[in-house]
Amino acid sequence: MLGSRVSVRGAGGGMRRLATTDAGFEAAFSELLAEPREAAENLSELSLPLLPRCAGAAIRHCANSPRGFDRMTITPAQLRITAEEIDAAVAAVPAELHAALELAATRIEAFHRRPTPADPEAPGCRRG
Repeated sequence: MLGSRVSVRGAGGGMRRLATTDAGFEAAFSELLAEPREAAENLSELSLPLLPRCAGAAIRHCANSPRGFDRMTITPAQLRITAEEIDAAVAAVPAELHAALELAATRIEAFHRRPTPADPEAPGCRRG
């Protein structure tokens, strides 16, 4: 990173350019790290109202895609799977396969529930 330049957005919203070769880099970088960041709650408040709009757009896209490829018209209502259809599909799965899928789901859930370190950048930590 020697001599590299980085543009960052400060707490005030303005962009700042930091270069590791600048004499005041250490102080400017320390100041940037000390600035308060937006709370996660604020981000949730901003993003939650967008979810229904995104979901609606995704459903419309799924309904419109076959029109261009297969010359079929599908409505969003036709994309819905009823509880009865789901129950019938689950009942059609062989018991041995169903047990294997349940075990896999349990293991995946356990993996994702593991505690995460306070510092994800700590040595030995990995993302994903």
